[in-house]
Amino acid sequence: MSPGDDAERIEILPFKNEWLEGFLDLSAQNDSRDPLYGKEFSREEARSSLEFQQSLGIVKAHFVAALGSQIVGSAKANMPQTCGGDTSTAWLALMVSPDNRGKGIGTRLVDRICEEMASQGVGWIEIGMMDSWEDWIRFLKRQGFTPTPALRTAEVVLASEVRVPEERPNPNISIRPIRLPEERSQVIKFFNRERGEDLPRECALREDGPVWWEREPAFDPESFLVAEERENGELVGMASAYFLQEDKSEGIVGDVDVSKRLLGTGLRERLLVRAIAWLRKKGARAVRSRIHVEYRNEEELFQRLGFETEGSAIVWRRPTSLPSE
Repeated sequence: MSPGDDAERIEILPFKNEWLEGFLDLSAQNDSRDPLYGKEFSREEARSSLEFQQSLGIVKAHFVAALGSQIVGSAKANMPQTCGGDTSTAWLALMVSPDNRGKGIGTRLVDRICEEMASQGVGWIEIGMMDSWEDWIRFLKRQGFTPTPALRTAEVVLASEVRVPEERPNPNISIRPIRLPEERSQVIKFFNRERGEDLPRECALREDGPVWWEREPAFDPESFLVAEERENGELVGMASAYFLQEDKSEGIVGDVDVSKRLLGTGLRERLLVRAIAWLRKKGARAVRSRIHVEYRNEEELFQRLGFETEGSAIVWRRPTSLPSE
């Protein structure tokens, strides 16, 4: 049977639980991985991620491309709670099996997702894409997506031989591990407030659901740092650090944020230095992070401590009402 015959037999169908194992099979063979977070994305991690999204109610549409009993494509639109409260834009997750590309499956999936999201009153869809994924970028352009330079991110890495400067103490602000559960609400409000001002479409932390550290069995409170003013105890900064791999050869620095009024005081650098020190103490030979290039000079901050850029990505978006080619 020719590839054209296969294309004619492919159906675009709403996702149902009976498709779950096929969806996980597709996830396992997907060769378009986020180089920072998707290196070892197992079937169980894919299952857990989907179930978690479903439990929060953020999956607003999910369609699969089915060739008989085989799932050869998937398009999912999530509407996560954002720091700025935006409900006009959905986040697209798109997969097509490598053996079935070039058959129009991706176009059909995008068309179907856009049709459904438009019917729900959602005007835009967005998808993140590495700059090096040239075939996917050509596809997005054909579907009417355009890049948004203000939403560029970069993967940065700090090699083991790079010496990080000593932390410069500030007598007015202390840095210590978070106290949980006492400071849970305070940290959530701080994160959403700071990100909401300059990164309004950043996914918010939710008071009414488990936040990321509550879903990590190996979470170490020592890895989550907060900065507080000694005089009044106000939380004015935070930084997170963790490992993705069991061998702990590579550590990850997550969000590093301070109150806007304290930008330029050296507090962010103190938090970053402390996070790197914790990771190296635990055995990290390299330290990585995903930064927002245009957010509060994050790129300059990391470069100042010796991080080098290894790759970059950008968010592409299109209106749901735009017909695909």
